[in-house]
Amino acid sequence: MTCDDFTISSHFTNIDDPRKYNIRHNFIDIITIAICALICGAGNRVNVEQVRQIKK
Repeated sequence: MTCDDFTISSHFTNIDDPRKYNIRHNFIDIITIAICALICGAGNRVNVEQVRQIKK
């Protein structure tokens, strides 16, 4: 994989979605939001949720 081919979804394509119920969003979307929140300084899952709420 070259740098030009790298995307978040291609990198995490082999991760299985552990959720069984209440699936409203694509798993890759959740992973992408969490990564972006962490890059922006979110230190825990509460901060990630706060970023998600802001981006709604």
